[in-house]
Amino acid sequence: MRAILISALMLGLSVLPLVSGVGGNISENTVWTDETVTEDTTIESGSTLTIEENLTFNGAYTITVEQGATLIFNHVNVSGLDEKHLKLNATSTLLIPSGNTDGTGTVTIRFHQSIYYSVDMNITVGSDSYEVVNTSEISMNVDLSESEIEANFLFNPFQEIRIVEVVVEPDIGGAEFFTPSDLSGEGTSIVSASDDAQWHVINYGDLSMTGSHLFSGSITCYGTCDITDSTLTSSSPVEVMDNGSLDVEGTTFTGSRTWEDVLVHDKGEITWTNNVGTGGDVDHWVRILSSREVLVSNPNIIVDSQGVGYYGKANAGDRVDCKGSPAPVCDGVVDLAGTGFEGRTNRMVEWVNGEGIYGIEQATIYAYMDTIWGNFSQTISPVPHENQITVDIPLPLVEITAIEPAEKESVIDTSLGVQIKLVNTGTADANVKIQCFVDDEDAYILPSTPAVLVPAGEEAMVPVNWRMSVEGESVLSCSLIIPTEYEGTTTLGTTDLVSASQVEWEPREEGTPNLFFPILIALIIGIAGAAIVARNRS
Repeated sequence: MRAILISALMLGLSVLPLVSGVGGNISENTVWTDETVTEDTTIESGSTLTIEENLTFNGAYTITVEQGATLIFNHVNVSGLDEKHLKLNATSTLLIPSGNTDGTGTVTIRFHQSIYYSVDMNITVGSDSYEVVNTSEISMNVDLSESEIEANFLFNPFQEIRIVEVVVEPDIGGAEFFTPSDLSGEGTSIVSASDDAQWHVINYGDLSMTGSHLFSGSITCYGTCDITDSTLTSSSPVEVMDNGSLDVEGTTFTGSRTWEDVLVHDKGEITWTNNVGTGGDVDHWVRILSSREVLVSNPNIIVDSQGVGYYGKANAGDRVDCKGSPAPVCDGVVDLAGTGFEGRTNRMVEWVNGEGIYGIEQATIYAYMDTIWGNFSQTISPVPHENQITVDIPLPLVEITAIEPAEKESVIDTSLGVQIKLVNTGTADANVKIQCFVDDEDAYILPSTPAVLVPAGEEAMVPVNWRMSVEGESVLSCSLIIPTEYEGTTTLGTTDLVSASQVEWEPREEGTPNLFFPILIALIIGIAGAAIVARNRS
């Protein structure tokens, strides 16, 4: 009994249809004529594969062209196994064969999915109008006496509308069924029933295509691609990678799977000559960056941007996203693009739209940081079309060079004039603040926190009055007050103390007036007067 079952099984297997095909590794010059691909294929370096007449992919297989190899499509029709749909534009006309049948009948149009209410689809046939709402098919009474029935569509383009079948059924006689390939009309195009490519070509070497028709595939150009006088249906976008190139001429694109017929990555090259694109909202080609990062030297730098990407996006207040626990970790990177659909369009920097109009991004970056020393900033315009842009804000580099008391001796409870000298060897002006000490205690100086503008590449001096209330030898030491944004670094300067020469403070003789407070009052009046004059001038 077991032998009988095995024999029957073997007999059944022997009658199963076998698909003979081509594929595998190609290590010598080869020609395929009217073939079916049944496995992944690699064209090895030094070899050429020429394809002629027809090529069918019996599955989602890939032809890989190695560097140094060549793939030639010579007047060939290339397709997968998927069905075809007829895509409708928001305003379109469908021509339906009717066969000059006498009398009336019914036309049924079947869509690939139910039509949303918000699409607000209206179909006009002759003088009759039909609404299509929340249904995947519509039947209409029509006059079949003409050779063609004209159905005019009008709807909101919120949903992709595809026709899978049209049935014409006379009142007397049998029904006729029409596939998308049997139909035509203005604003219609044949597309793949699948949203995904059914076959793939990945080219690292050389690809040459002439007079060919591609359906439902994808081409990726890491190497050199030349396409001439061909038709790509549901086979775009053709992708040109960073080091790849595409020269396309006299070619028609229809039914792109995205909003572009060609997508050029980073520094990829494209030459577009006398081609017909999918049109409408689908761009002929777009250049997109794989990333858009602004590198900053300090996490407190804020980045504002304008005119970024395809839609000229403006962002304000972008800054480094510092993460981590317990201490934040900052990578010094500001993401200029973002994520999702908006992030994708923000990475687009060059394009030719569906009407053939060239566009290029002209963006501006304003990077800045407010500190106690002032506002430091840099403007970059136009923003380079690079993956990474380095912000190098001009900064000061300030040093206290000397502290010079007017005298080596002074009297306690009286003021001694002191000059604090500074130099700025950086590239930005700084409104520097200073702190002073005596024996690790705050010094009694006026003003208590001296401030002075030190222009870039120049020296400056700030005068202070120093007073001591105890006799003996004392040394005045001062240092810069570094902005908190740069604490712990020497980017703007150091907090090292710079000391003056020693001053001997002697007791005050009886009857000697204390001039500290008169001097204090005079300084306050002087500062207030200067402020008023500056305000009037402004």
